[in-house]
Amino acid sequence: EEISAWPAAGNGRVSHAADGRTLLVGSTIDASAALLDVGPRGELGGVATCEGFVPAGSLVVGAGRAAFMSDCGDLERGGRIEVVDLASLRKVASHLGWGAQRMAISPDGALIAAQEQTSMTGQGPVRLIDPATGSVVRTLEGLCSWDWLPDGSKDPGPGCRTFPEPPFPMWAAELRWSPDGALIAMAEGPQVALWSAADGRLRATHELGEDASYQSIAFTPDSRELLLTENGSGRIARLSVDGLAVLQSTALDPDVFGIAQLRLIGHTPDGKTILAVGDQNGDGGAAVFGLDAETLQIVRSVPDAHLGSPKSFAISPDRSTFATGASDGKIKVWDSATGELLQQLSIGGRQVQGLAFVDDHRLAALPREGGLLLMTIDPAELVAALRGSLTRGLTASECATYAIDPCPTLEKLRSEPAP
Repeated sequence: EEISAWPAAGNGRVSHAADGRTLLVGSTIDASAALLDVGPRGELGGVATCEGFVPAGSLVVGAGRAAFMSDCGDLERGGRIEVVDLASLRKVASHLGWGAQRMAISPDGALIAAQEQTSMTGQGPVRLIDPATGSVVRTLEGLCSWDWLPDGSKDPGPGCRTFPEPPFPMWAAELRWSPDGALIAMAEGPQVALWSAADGRLRATHELGEDASYQSIAFTPDSRELLLTENGSGRIARLSVDGLAVLQSTALDPDVFGIAQLRLIGHTPDGKTILAVGDQNGDGGAAVFGLDAETLQIVRSVPDAHLGSPKSFAISPDRSTFATGASDGKIKVWDSATGELLQQLSIGGRQVQGLAFVDDHRLAALPREGGLLLMTIDPAELVAALRGSLTRGLTASECATYAIDPCPTLEKLRSEPAP
């Protein structure tokens, strides 16, 4: 499948730079050369950030900023939060000392919930920070500091207790902020905890049985319930945020492709359907689902939604569309109400580690190696961006060849289609 093309770039020899994305193409016709950036980019622009590993699902967007976690290729120093201004597409801050898998952003975009990284292997509490300055505004109570052991288990630090007795060791595998801004939920393995965002108070905990673990968590649009899916079993449950009491639990068939690892995206605008994406134990491929919000049963599915494993997802502010990103670099945009595929985008074969809607028509996409791309799902905006990117008009001979009369100027080509 062709990913991109550069027509009329030249007809001579090609030389590539060591960065893997810059080409020099010669032309024997006019003895010129063209310098091309062939790396993945967003139609509306992009910003380079530090190169390194970016955890899947760590990208968040709010208040005109995008933020994500990266190790910046420096494991000794640990993880950091990269902050990008979306208006200017410039990196405006880099905050060292934050890690884990996910972050969560408040609905107003003023605060980010992230887990402190105390050393290369050390994890601390989850704190609420100002993304612009990196300063800590509040700390979620009940979490202790601990270290990862070589076998992947936890080495509890001094004062750590056994969950659910605080302070307990926990890793931010899943982290969500409620739509009303009042609550923050975190899940890891068989454990889930709920905090008040206003004062950081630990409100409730919940734990699955032995050998069970959560796959995904999400709040309902009214912030009154927390949805949970269980890894491998197909179980999905609704819990009240008042004490995390189980309101309903349904066991879906784990043999249905995608149900074994079901990740919750959000709800349709009417609130009647839960949107989700899943795969089968990391074996590749993805399915997209719609679940009845009351019965938790499958009402629609697209079993062959992606060839690559799902890595990220996002829902638009008005919830009319949602997007899914996969390990093969493909981004697909879906109609929330019908499940119809609306558009397919690509970031050049690199894993789509992060997706977030900037508004109802623009998407921020995050490749595995870092660097934020801004894309549009509005055809009119895409055409305008392409016209604006033109760097030369048509020559008189080109207009004569293609019978274009009058021959348009570059300014006219940028503002309106050629006749």
